[in-house]
Amino acid sequence: MKYSVSVEGSNFLFGWECSYQSTTSPAFLSVVESWIAERGEVLALFRFSRAAGNRSWEFFNSFDAFKKRLGEQRQETCVIVFREHDLTTRGLVDDAFISQALSVFQERADWMLVCLDKITMGSASWYHDNPIETREELEEELRDDFCFGKTVAIGKEPDWLEERAGLISAVVPHEDGTVVTGIY
Repeated sequence: MKYSVSVEGSNFLFGWECSYQSTTSPAFLSVVESWIAERGEVLALFRFSRAAGNRSWEFFNSFDAFKKRLGEQRQETCVIVFREHDLTTRGLVDDAFISQALSVFQERADWMLVCLDKITMGSASWYHDNPIETREELEEELRDDFCFGKTVAIGKEPDWLEERAGLISAVVPHEDGTVVTGIY
């Protein structure tokens, strides 16, 4: 495999192939902006480099909010944006919502839960998410302090490993503009 990075029009070859563009690329930004304008919302997956597999699923209904969040990212963070997704069961978690979620849940179908309310503990903040395989896991997760009383989205986890229409990826560049795939 090859890894290539474009710097001022030149290609440098390293260990494996990288087809990611920069998160500052006008092409990347214009696609995300058009999807938000068209759909009213996009789902983004932030994969943090050198963070033991840590990642964050986040929704954006404003291009300005998306750009602000990009500006908060460290270099080599991979950003995957979905035009469409199946996280369509949404609501404020209470007993009625839990019953509704359990009634539509399909076991072992690669479901996930994403909290739409940011969780803050001290100086750390994040959007809680978790994969869900069983009804028991779903109910336990919804009753957890991270979710109960907060707004969540539940549905089938988007496939982010396959290139396809309705998905665009980019990597936060280094200060000199080089795009280097991180360690995820």
